[in-house]
Amino acid sequence: MRLVCGERSDLEAHFLEVATGCVRWFRDLGLLGPDVTLLDVGCGCGRMARALLEEPLKAYVGFDRHPGMVEWCEREITSRAGHFEFHCFEIKSAYEGLDGYQGSIDANRFRFPFPPDTFDTCILASVFTHMPLDEVAHYLGEIHTVTRPAGHVFCSVFCAAKTPYRQEENFCHDRAAFLAAVEQRGFEWELKTPAFTGFEHNWYLLTKARSP
Repeated sequence: MRLVCGERSDLEAHFLEVATGCVRWFRDLGLLGPDVTLLDVGCGCGRMARALLEEPLKAYVGFDRHPGMVEWCEREITSRAGHFEFHCFEIKSAYEGLDGYQGSIDANRFRFPFPPDTFDTCILASVFTHMPLDEVAHYLGEIHTVTRPAGHVFCSVFCAAKTPYRQEENFCHDRAAFLAAVEQRGFEWELKTPAFTGFEHNWYLLTKARSP
């Protein structure tokens, strides 16, 4: 939880509050349902997965670069809900200095190992916030491939008010450059809720164009 949320006096309460709030948001946006197959990119220790256990889903797939977190999810979540599965991939990350796990795969070369048009919904909570823009752009391309036409992607992004910058493991992107990458990879986008958290923290809902 500390690796996901940082050092906080209200760590457990905050961890759970964010998850339940996000899942309520997913529900309100129509991203969940009994026929939905959902991909959770950067699932960590199952913050979203835990809150999704009581939601109607056809299938949940999560992946992360941290083997300990994935092992915990498999042991504590998949053992209780067989339609929840987790995978670990050794992806390099700005988080290596925090979690001590050094990946072997460059993020901008990582290929999502799922068939095309597999997922109805893809969520990335605090993933693009920790990736440089070239990696974000590559992930958008991979996500586009594995998301079904008219499927949705919900993602959080730090956008710099002026000049884009990096502060430790956080990347604040130029908003226009981020949205250009979104559109170049075949998504329409909608800004949902900007919230100030020390950075300009934005949530975007992306929709993959339907097949012609």
